[in-house]
Amino acid sequence: MSRPLRPILLVDDDRELLEAFRRGLLCGGWDNVTLLSEPAEVPGWLEHNDPSLVTLDLHMPGADGTALLEHIAQAYPHIPVLVLTAADDLATAVACMQRGARDYLVKPIAMERLLQAVTTQMRQEAATDEIVALRQRFLDGNLEHPEAFAEILTQSERVRRLFAYSEAVCRSGMPVLITGETGTGKELMAQALHKARHPKAPFVAVNVAGLDDAMFSDTLFGHIKGAFSGAVSNRNGLVEKADGGTLFLDEIGDLAPESQVKLLRLLQEGEYYPLGSDTPRSVHLWVVTATHRPIESLPGFRRDLYYRLQSHRVDLPPLRERPGDVELLIRHTCLEASKTLGRKLSEDFADQMSQGLKNYPFPGNVRELVGMVYDAAGQSRDGKFCPEFIERWHPQTTATGDGAEDMSFGTKLPTLREATRVLVKEALVRTGDNRTAAAALLGISRQTLLNHLKLESASPNS
Repeated sequence: MSRPLRPILLVDDDRELLEAFRRGLLCGGWDNVTLLSEPAEVPGWLEHNDPSLVTLDLHMPGADGTALLEHIAQAYPHIPVLVLTAADDLATAVACMQRGARDYLVKPIAMERLLQAVTTQMRQEAATDEIVALRQRFLDGNLEHPEAFAEILTQSERVRRLFAYSEAVCRSGMPVLITGETGTGKELMAQALHKARHPKAPFVAVNVAGLDDAMFSDTLFGHIKGAFSGAVSNRNGLVEKADGGTLFLDEIGDLAPESQVKLLRLLQEGEYYPLGSDTPRSVHLWVVTATHRPIESLPGFRRDLYYRLQSHRVDLPPLRERPGDVELLIRHTCLEASKTLGRKLSEDFADQMSQGLKNYPFPGNVRELVGMVYDAAGQSRDGKFCPEFIERWHPQTTATGDGAEDMSFGTKLPTLREATRVLVKEALVRTGDNRTAAAALLGISRQTLLNHLKLESASPNS
């Protein structure tokens, strides 16, 4: 079978150079290569073929490589283009990148450099294709509106069952309560619910944490002229803006008691009062709420409102309970960070990061993971992953307690040195011999771990 399945197209007026490039790529394992030495043939060839990559000489006799680059970028934006040119100046490089080039190589080009550029680009495309394929496999499932949940990347069967449940209950129009730890994607799930129910209707999100009753009422219900000092004209609230669509109230557990009464009336009667008005207004909307706290046990939260809000309930699991999603999310976020920051990451960047964080509990869930990837990508040296980042993110042990309840000992207690040796060995096994990650798991510095290993190797009894 040829590799890749879709051909790599090399365009250059120098036929000997093209043949040399073909041989170089063949040595690197890329054997599905097409050569074109006549640039005028490129548009017609592209109409009948879908290459996985194009390398394009910028300056060819009787042809404008820049115009050809723009044509490919506009007509076939999914095809990555590597520009090859003898012009070694920053302005030309910037212009090419702005016109859609993925990379810029200056002639004469060492074969190793060309092979590295092609391999890097092809692997990035493969990672993107993997994510697209994963989404497509999910979209081919039993959901009636699978596209509504496509933004939530997951391989977890538990989460996929939540998708099916969410799509089923959203038809009722009854309120939905979304629960989950901070960073699990509650607002993203609310948006998915909205898209599954009525994607063309308005979606209005409000974080009610920190809003006193007056601010809550004015924000949601608006006011009439003269309602308070400074109210010089009527103002509609967000409830009216959400009419016919979805109103999403985040951090509902922090809602003030006075505001809870007004929200309950809105749910029961479909009515509200703008500040300063004695005339109720009717509205038809779907209310979705979210909380990271168990509101059913909060002393200041009305029980009747709680029962009304959780007519349907979606409990999002934390990231530590779906470990299979960690590597997928890291790979996806690495691609996004690379594009956003304009920084090329090494081919093994995502692999090294996934390995180093294999046993990390992610207390901040997906939001924390995304921040970690962008932090590592932004501060990486030459696009390489630095293991030292793991110690900075996670300098202490990942255990949630002292762990004493999980330990057992025989009649004879081990010495401190013996116990330390066992702990260090286990930490290295769990982290795949990643010493920075092992140190973080043990709650010690990397240097302390290295000192211990050095002493053990020098000991005659080790």
